Formats: sequence, structure tokens, C-alpha cells
Amino acid sequence: MTPSVEELLPVGPFCPYASPRLKNLCADERHRTQMEDIVMRIDRLAEVEDATLADHLALGREIRDADAVWRGNLMQMRHSEDFQTQELYHFTDAHLQTLGVSVAEVEKFAAWQAEALEAMGQRRPLPAPQALPGSEKATHLRGLLDSFRLGRTQTLSMDLSPPEALEESVADEELAALQRDHAALIAMGQDYGSFDAAGKKIFIDQIDQIEERWRVYLGRLRLMGEADPPFVQSIRPLLERLGLRAAEANAVLREAHRQLRSNADARSG
Repeated sequence: MTPSVEELLPVGPFCPYASPRLKNLCADERHRTQMEDIVMRIDRLAEVEDATLADHLALGREIRDADAVWRGNLMQMRHSEDFQTQELYHFTDAHLQTLGVSVAEVEKFAAWQAEALEAMGQRRPLPAPQALPGSEKATHLRGLLDSFRLGRTQTLSMDLSPPEALEESVADEELAALQRDHAALIAMGQDYGSFDAAGKKIFIDQIDQIEERWRVYLGRLRLMGEADPPFVQSIRPLLERLGLRAAEANAVLREAHRQLRSNADARSG
């Protein structure tokens, strides 16, 4: 089902402003191309009956090395000084929880897949599977793992132009102020890791206030019969890629912020 247009908000991982840290984390196109090749070769190898031991061994080792990159990225995201990067990690974790799995389970499945291929290439017994091959959970984990490897949940290129139908008006000024304040908050969040517990929770409150300002502004536009700005419309493809309705994505984001607040409290104790 297509997400409700009325609920689309440019916040969390759908924010049109990316911190330098988040951009750097998501910008390695060469690695993404390598992972696309690996994912296709995994599929082909499963279909080839006369694949050699060397084929299995080489692909298993290549997977292990390549997976170290995105697994390292996850570790950096979790412990980043940058708020937006931490937020994306916790959004991903909260999203996976709604699907009945965790980031740790996806990582374990990746390690098992590489080890199983290497074992086949060396004529060793296969390691115990995390989920029975062919089971619904195994298929689900494989799909999620491919998304991690290909970076499908990471970033969007967004058009920041204002609604075409609006002329210079109070609404234009409001949009400009909202964009300016949101971008400034993302810039401030680059030092989130250095904030004390109270400062972190105050910052998250400010992020939530920006979300509410977007809700009010976009709600007013829709009541006027105006189309969403292009950068809001461009959220839809990512939502569809994640298999989320807009309301579900908002709930996942709230859970991510709850996790961040909980982490701030835990580290202050």
C-alpha cells in the first residue's frame, strides 16, 4: 500500500540535510558496486550444480572481507559523535525489531553465510545454521542482509526547492526559517556525543520540536490544496523500499529517539 501523503515528514532518515559524517559513511560507491557483484554471484552460485570448491572458497573469503566494511560502518554509527548517524543506527535497529530480528542477528547471518561457503570450499562440515535453510526466517534474513550490503536503507537525494504554486508569502518565509533551523540543528548535532545526558535529551527534544513544526507547516499546505514540496515527495520511494507506511516510519523514529534517551540516561548513571 502506498504511504499516506498526509503523513510524510522530512525527519529522521528522511531528513533532506545530511551531516558530513553521515555523507562520508554512505558515499562509498565502489564498495556498493562490489557488494552488488557479490550478491549476484551468491545467487548464481546457488544455481550452478558444478561449482568448484575453489569457487565456494573464494566467494566465502571475499564476502567476509567485504562484509567487514558495512559491519564496521554499523559499529561507527552506533558510537558516532554525530547525532544523525546515531539516529540512523537506532532507526535501523528499531525497524528490524518490528520485523522480529535484530542488527546482531543480521550480522551473525552474514558471518554464517561466509563461513558456510568457506567450509564447502574446504570440504569441512557446514556450521550450524542460524535459521533452517529455506525457512521463512532464513529468507527474511537473507533479504535484510542484501539490503545492508547494498546500502538500500541509507540515504536519499532530495530536492529542496519550495512548492512551485506558492508565491512570496508568509508561508515561504516560514519554510525558509524551518529549513534554516533544521539544517542548523543537524550541524549542532555533529557534537552530540560530547553532550552530557541532560544536553542529549534537550537536543532530542529540539529534534522532536522540528518534527512538529514540519507537521504543522505541511498540514497547512495540504489544507490549502497545495502539493507537498518535492523534497517531501521524494520520501515515498525510500518508504516503499523499507516496506513501511509513513505512520509506521514515524513510530519507528519515536522508538529510535526513545532508545537514544535511554542510552543518555544509562551513561549518566
